[in-house]
Amino acid sequence: MIISLCLSALLSTSIAPVFFHKKERALVTINQVVMLSLIAIVITYSFYQNQALFYSWNFLDFNHVRLIMMIQFDMLTKIMMVFIFVIGFFIYHYATTYLESDKTRIRFLSQFNLVLLSVLLLVMAANLLTAFVAWQLIGINLYLLLNHYHNDPAANRAAKKKFVINRIGDCCFLLAIVLAYHTSGTTLFSALKTSPDAELICGLLFISVMTKCAQFPFHIWLMDTMETPTPVSALMHAGVINAGGILLTRVSDSLTSFHRLTYLILCVGIVSAIFSIHWMNQQPDTKKKLAYSTMGQMGYMLIQCSLGAFPAAIFHLISHGFYKASLFLNAGETFADKQKNHYPSSYSSILQSLCIATVIFLAGLVLFKNEGLHIPLLMYGLSFLTLVTLTLKLNDLRLSLLNSVIIHLVISALFFIYLYCFFLFSRLLPQYEYAEIISAPVQIVLLAFLFCLQIALWTKREPIPSTTFKDKTEFYLRHFLLNPLRAVGDTINLHQDHKTRLFIYIGIMFAVVNGFVFGLLNNRMISNHAGVSHWCILVSLSIGIIALIAANRSLSIKSLIAYLILFELAFTNLAWFDSNSLLLKIGVFHILNISTVLLMLYLLAGKNISKDNNARHETHWLPARVFYLTVSLLLLIGIPGTASFISEFYLLGSLVDSNQFFVLLYMCLIILVAIVVMHSLQLYVFNKDIGESFSHPISKKHHGIFFFVILLNITCGLFPKLLLNHL
Repeated sequence: MIISLCLSALLSTSIAPVFFHKKERALVTINQVVMLSLIAIVITYSFYQNQALFYSWNFLDFNHVRLIMMIQFDMLTKIMMVFIFVIGFFIYHYATTYLESDKTRIRFLSQFNLVLLSVLLLVMAANLLTAFVAWQLIGINLYLLLNHYHNDPAANRAAKKKFVINRIGDCCFLLAIVLAYHTSGTTLFSALKTSPDAELICGLLFISVMTKCAQFPFHIWLMDTMETPTPVSALMHAGVINAGGILLTRVSDSLTSFHRLTYLILCVGIVSAIFSIHWMNQQPDTKKKLAYSTMGQMGYMLIQCSLGAFPAAIFHLISHGFYKASLFLNAGETFADKQKNHYPSSYSSILQSLCIATVIFLAGLVLFKNEGLHIPLLMYGLSFLTLVTLTLKLNDLRLSLLNSVIIHLVISALFFIYLYCFFLFSRLLPQYEYAEIISAPVQIVLLAFLFCLQIALWTKREPIPSTTFKDKTEFYLRHFLLNPLRAVGDTINLHQDHKTRLFIYIGIMFAVVNGFVFGLLNNRMISNHAGVSHWCILVSLSIGIIALIAANRSLSIKSLIAYLILFELAFTNLAWFDSNSLLLKIGVFHILNISTVLLMLYLLAGKNISKDNNARHETHWLPARVFYLTVSLLLLIGIPGTASFISEFYLLGSLVDSNQFFVLLYMCLIILVAIVVMHSLQLYVFNKDIGESFSHPISKKHHGIFFFVILLNITCGLFPKLLLNHL
């Protein structure tokens, strides 16, 4: 009941502006009242309901494949729901004033609620599938929210980068679900341990967490998302980026069973934390300083998870969420300009601070001597370093003796309160506490290393000069990964004349269509010969990858559609080369749905009538044709709830059983689709110069066709049996 109330209340506040857009002030007020009411309801209900509740329903049930969506209402869910509603209320309230002059404010607030709803679904998830659906919804809703000012090229690029990098994690997450289901028949968090591939599954989930939590080397998207409205930055840094910690906590029982993986998590967390501190000190921009700070805090969260202290990680995420939200909402008043008057600390000042911090720290340990026996040594060491840093900053202020004593007493009191709250919070989640994951000698060595680095930072004697150690991660990723793909795409599109390109395209299309027809008619004959089947899969994957590389550098939307047709035919060919008769139906299911989407794209690109549309730029409003173009491109990606996701899931499941190399190529294919779609949105939708070509009105007949295509695709994605049973 409480879960249904929360989900339906947030969903209704997101959809209501579509029907009552003229009642903006009333909707904003009602939404704030709803949020406050939900906070009170969740807190009250938590006191009276101590038992964990579970609810489930079928997401996909066809031909012995039964995927179940499941949500739970346990102590972790209750804690995170209260946090989400409280932080969401304050940011929402701030946004109502911050965007008061924006004519599309109500659309922004509705999208804001959709992001909150997606995060809420994630914290309720009781299995991998539900978490994945929420993970995907967070990604797509946050992309739309980041692109609120879609006429700003910097905002477009930042949203595109964020979505593409997160798509790498989405592919790993999807593969983890397929492996879990194929090896254990379920995607429950509690059943992961029974899977023979449990370590690989947890490793794939960790890669997904790295992309979502902006950990090295996937952190590059976080620094560029500052072009969006400040409430989006506050929401993302305070809540969305914490999603990885929730997922790791849910799979903690399996994760802590594999020592190699926990050591890997520890290394990634330490590297991300150290690099972020160094790059933050070189960054003059205040908001980017905060972004690097968030990267470092998420690295600290990974360190806590690797030590088995998952309640501490959740406590840290909550405290960091409130802290970072307040910093972003007050970013203009928080920092002085570049801190020009800061000087390195002397060794005598550091020694004095060490002595004072040691006294405070030992007093805290004595005060709570029976509470913290289970806390790992490294966490105590990091807390001590933080305490030393605070006292050192006070000593550098050169206060009078009386003021210094008073402030140190205040710090002591705050430290004791922090310890009390932390130990009290740990009692709420005892089932997520694991001891002795990382050995004590390793923790001592790491602590000594971090202590030496901290002293170098205090004295400004950096181990590596700033001029030679800048954040060049994005440069290297572009140079070694993206630029070669762009060069191949430019060679296909630019370095050949039109007739040669057309001749090559027709030749490849002729071969693919022949393979498509032959594979459809002779499915059993091909699939029974493993060698022939493997070669056909390899050729189809290769053609699909080349088609997408060319599509990413296409010169017009019509050439983009031509390459997409070639890709979709090659992609569908994967379904013909397996002995499972179900895949034959999946291939036909995919081609029927995707052909309607491609037809919709072709009709949308049929005319090129330029038209001045200043109102669009002033109000951030998208014309109907551009809206349909956006939806049709997003339908190609494979978001849960669309027909393309059903095809992706079944085809990935068939490749997992055949060849690991094919799985790698298939994942590259999915990532390339996201890159092509994001690039096309940036070029044809959010580009104010080119996008105006698609601003002319649409006839009622075309409105009906486009609405039918979207409805058909979503219906087949939510209820695939309706079509599959008739194939």
